[in-house]
Amino acid sequence: MTLKKIKTQCRKVKLATITSEYFFEACPDIACIADLNGNVIKVNKQFETILGYSADDVEGGFFGDFVHRDDVDKTLSMAKKLIAGQTVNDFTNRYVCKNGECCYLEWNCKPWGKYVYCTARDVTAYHRKEDIYRRLIEGMDLGVVRFELVYDESGRPVDHRFLGSNSQWAKMMNVDFNELIGKTASESPVLPGPGFLAEYADVAINGTIIEREEYF
Repeated sequence: MTLKKIKTQCRKVKLATITSEYFFEACPDIACIADLNGNVIKVNKQFETILGYSADDVEGGFFGDFVHRDDVDKTLSMAKKLIAGQTVNDFTNRYVCKNGECCYLEWNCKPWGKYVYCTARDVTAYHRKEDIYRRLIEGMDLGVVRFELVYDESGRPVDHRFLGSNSQWAKMMNVDFNELIGKTASESPVLPGPGFLAEYADVAINGTIIEREEYF
């Protein structure tokens, strides 16, 4: 290789290094690099902006040290997927900020060689709104239940799946809603049957408001 080619290659390497560093720091979300043992190698400035920890606080430490204790198990399960070479997207857990508050982070992580490259978006505001909504629904005297439509290959709704309810609905129906989550009407005799499917589809697809009285 000639001296000219060596200099050109060196310039390319330098440019690639500068460019990657720029994008790393310019990322509006948290960006970090860790090894497969969970040791934090590098974080960008957003880690401190969002969570309050400086690079010196984090780099060289274990990523699990900052995870909320109630989310440690599911975070370790996610880490096992990364160790197995799987990409993880839209994984949400809670981190404890330096000021003691909790922050919800939505992670996208990709393993590459001996390292894992991650970005995390602060979704705390969204989850706080969700918590307010859940508390509001839970406190209602009315029974509230959520379903989603199940479609066949042609796009026709053929069933509906139970997603959850408030305690009042479970009390009215005399059921444990935790045992029903994820089940379809065809799988459980407790859930409203096929006769309701057309109405649910009309509501979900067309936004139609339907009033119905039922007696138990």
